[in-house]
Amino acid sequence: MIETLAIEGEPGFNDLKIRGIYKGWRNLMTYGWFPSGANYEGEAKNQLGGDGILALAIRCKAYGFDNLAGHPNVCANIQNFTPKSIIPTRDGFVKYDLLGGVHLKPFPADLLALKYLMPDNKTIDFAYRCSIGEHYENVPSRSKAGSYDAIKWGGYTHPMIPFLVFASDFDPANNDPAKLGIEKTFFCGDRALMMTRSSWDTDALMVNLHVRQANGGHPFADRNSIMIAGAGRVWAPIYGWGCEAWKNNNNAQVVIDDQPQADHTPARMVDFVDAPLATFAVGDAKYTWDWNWKFNETWGPRGHYTKEDYDQGTIKLDKGWEYETHTVNDFSFTKHNEPFLNEPLALQPEWLRMKGSITPIVKEINYPVQYAFRTAGLVRGPHPYALVIDDIRKDDAAHNYAWYFTLEYDVQIAQVKRPNDHEMDIILTGNDPRQTNVPSKDAKTISPALPAVRNPDQPIPAGQPMLLVRFLNIKNAPNGSASKDGETPTILEDNPPANFKGSYLQRVRRLAVRAQAISPEFKVLLFPYHQGDALPKTEWIDRKAVAISWSEQKDFLRFSSAPSGKTDLIVTRGNVALLSIDKPIAPIR
Repeated sequence: MIETLAIEGEPGFNDLKIRGIYKGWRNLMTYGWFPSGANYEGEAKNQLGGDGILALAIRCKAYGFDNLAGHPNVCANIQNFTPKSIIPTRDGFVKYDLLGGVHLKPFPADLLALKYLMPDNKTIDFAYRCSIGEHYENVPSRSKAGSYDAIKWGGYTHPMIPFLVFASDFDPANNDPAKLGIEKTFFCGDRALMMTRSSWDTDALMVNLHVRQANGGHPFADRNSIMIAGAGRVWAPIYGWGCEAWKNNNNAQVVIDDQPQADHTPARMVDFVDAPLATFAVGDAKYTWDWNWKFNETWGPRGHYTKEDYDQGTIKLDKGWEYETHTVNDFSFTKHNEPFLNEPLALQPEWLRMKGSITPIVKEINYPVQYAFRTAGLVRGPHPYALVIDDIRKDDAAHNYAWYFTLEYDVQIAQVKRPNDHEMDIILTGNDPRQTNVPSKDAKTISPALPAVRNPDQPIPAGQPMLLVRFLNIKNAPNGSASKDGETPTILEDNPPANFKGSYLQRVRRLAVRAQAISPEFKVLLFPYHQGDALPKTEWIDRKAVAISWSEQKDFLRFSSAPSGKTDLIVTRGNVALLSIDKPIAPIR
């Protein structure tokens, strides 16, 4: 866009190219993003293209264009989603799917564009600062890369040009996001994504629940996965490009019998409550276990399928597959009135939007379950903590359930305690607390995995970040075995694939806690702290409630079973109810 506009009035310039690019960009802003600012693709290949937005904004009057910098979805992305996706340490942004990660930055020109156009907007200024670095170290240093590189900003654009032409400084005094009025929670009912934090402090606890009902083009089998940061570092990251992160056992979620959860089939966000002192959401992944989706893209007799082919039954279906008759609104927490959102997904328009063409979504049976709920969130206070409740049941027989928790490359088990047969403490710490020694992702030089258990002869320095993973409950079947990896929890890190032919490789490190049960009834408290801090005391009361206490904070968690199989939760502190997350869950239509 910038190169084309640079030759206006010169031989070879064609304004139709500008008009065509603008139309495509405007459609991307309108249909590629939700009103919340989250995008449809999941931060995979959908980026704002801030360099083009900036160029169009400057020339929009001459062409009669709307100013895309004022598009409501663009503004929501930059002022709502992007600031809230900053991790507490302020040196990375949360991204999902193909370009997944928590230490990555947005495309550099995305924030530069809005910073240049709205220099007095302090929220944009703060996000811009986190993107380019305290010393501007992330400003692109070259004009082009031969292939796309998420770290070096290569590929699709000439990333250095906008910074040369529209150079902008951040405000060094604007260093306290708590003063900007940015809310602590981001929620998108269209995407089914919750990101929430205890505060805007750099030691804050951050919890994300990714339920993912909108698929985009590069989704992973990560329905109901969580991401956790706290005590000044990331613990449970999001993995993406360069590893097998599309598999469910490489995401922080519960997996049954190590079977694959479908990667394209949506889950449902079924409840969300955001209160001043507690924020929780509930995801329902049953449909993702029940069915496997694919796009039936075989070309029809007219070069593409149409509704006429669907009505006449001339679309070829492979054996065992059937049409998906549910609609987008059947899965979405936030409903919309557009007609296409209420049509069967078997009539989904073809993604290039050729007039009248469809790409039917079809499904086959996957690994059906009775229910698969996850309730996750955090409680704020002097000692913020997260809580994850998993209600998952395959059938009436015992199965092997694995509670997977993704880990950063340096995290190890420091201690395991089992006070009884249904509770367990796992204490984690990292041997690279500041996360500065990131291992090479070069497939030829990738370093060996760390041992699962830290050397007990190495004392942990006072103040080092720690994470308490307290299983308040694990239910094994009578005479059952935690089998497979043994009863002792372990950390797994797969060896690089033998046939890996690329040059960028990242192994997935994860905590694995298994239960052989009809329903494992995992209830897990996550408490980031610093070595030497007091740990919470927890006590079950009549097996229906848990008291959590420190000297200056005493909370009470009451659990009850809903007809759907989900556990309802009420959190109280003293005589004050902080949160009730107990919405009745109706099955999908």
